[in-house]
Amino acid sequence: MKETVYISFNKNTIVTDSRITIGSIADVWCSDKNVTAKVRALLIANAPDVKSRRYVFSAIDIIKIIQQQVEGVDVNALGEPDFVISYKKDEAEKRWWTNIKVFVICMIVFFGGAFAITAYGNDVDVEGIFEHFSNFVGGRDNSVLAMKICYCVGISLGVIIFYNHLASRKKEKDPTPMEIGMKLYEDDVNTTIINNSEKESR
Repeated sequence: MKETVYISFNKNTIVTDSRITIGSIADVWCSDKNVTAKVRALLIANAPDVKSRRYVFSAIDIIKIIQQQVEGVDVNALGEPDFVISYKKDEAEKRWWTNIKVFVICMIVFFGGAFAITAYGNDVDVEGIFEHFSNFVGGRDNSVLAMKICYCVGISLGVIIFYNHLASRKKEKDPTPMEIGMKLYEDDVNTTIINNSEKESR
């Protein structure tokens, strides 16, 4: 009686080992643990000595490899029919440089955002609006400074609430707008890579 192997693929998987096996890019399950181990150990690609490289596979490619090298099994493929494998060389000694780049980018975004908000405030004359509003309500402009402080605090809280982040903690478990945007972008990139690969193969 044939054993059934269930295998599930994600649309994009990142690996750091140049020896790419089925177990490193997919979830594999079979009632026979020996069959599961054999399938997980099957080699599908050997990445060259480069920093990064992308491979595009289909579930049919993996099923062929399994049935050619493991006898007496039926393969039930789940998940994505086509998927991308992103190989990135593990360079632990250069991670400090990556951390520096992330810090620099964060500072550029922070000060750029601060400049944009300041420029917008000057463009619409926020200070003048505060003065007019203070004079209209109280007949004097003594509360302008308090209104400026409230304005700054309100913008900060609005950004934190909108992005649903406070340091490493999130207000809720829902994905943030930034996470949703990045996920949609990654899906578009992976779909484009797969479509381009299909065109090249034709």
